[in-house]
Amino acid sequence: MDQDYKTILKRFKDEVTSENPLSKAEQELTIISALTVLQANDDLKEHFSIALNTVSVDLIREVVYQLSPAVGSSKVKNALRILNTVTKKDGQHFAIPEDAYKAGLEFQEPLYGNEIKDLMADLPANAGKLLPEWLTKNFFGDYYTRGALPVKDRERYLLAALITMNVDFQIKAHALGSLRAGNTESELIWTALTLLPYIGFPLVINSVQKIHQANE
Repeated sequence: MDQDYKTILKRFKDEVTSENPLSKAEQELTIISALTVLQANDDLKEHFSIALNTVSVDLIREVVYQLSPAVGSSKVKNALRILNTVTKKDGQHFAIPEDAYKAGLEFQEPLYGNEIKDLMADLPANAGKLLPEWLTKNFFGDYYTRGALPVKDRERYLLAALITMNVDFQIKAHALGSLRAGNTESELIWTALTLLPYIGFPLVINSVQKIHQANE
């Protein structure tokens, strides 16, 4: 890396970190969520190593696993491949719920109600039934039922990934869901600000506005 750029970047990263009220572990898991989206392999390896100084590999794996319904399996598999070059320890195993739909609804309804089901209701060819059903089963039933990561934290790290993807509708929805899960506006805004050195000011400023509107 060019020395001048390296110096500028380090100074900015250090400033964002020093002013950040989130814990060091929370900052690292937020960054890992964004880097998984970006598939920034060198940065992922660096931040996996840093995170392992403050959190367990089980927690790191859980943060990465849960991104799959939002960012896709290829990006998650890429991140896990990088993680496995840093540590060979397998993740904690959990029982898969027998009724993933019912189990998922228990997490989805308090945060999002029937929003997606109602939004997709008039889609043709059975898509209006299957798409929200699969979302409930996979997004919530397969991942939120795993006990390694509290729902409050799941929502916050997921929001970091959505901010990185710049998906406006989902940022608005999950900012509100994150607040309902127990996060404060300050925690969510600092989740966005933590990402500044990695995704830049335009995406962060846009997302901070959406978070602030969700809290009004």
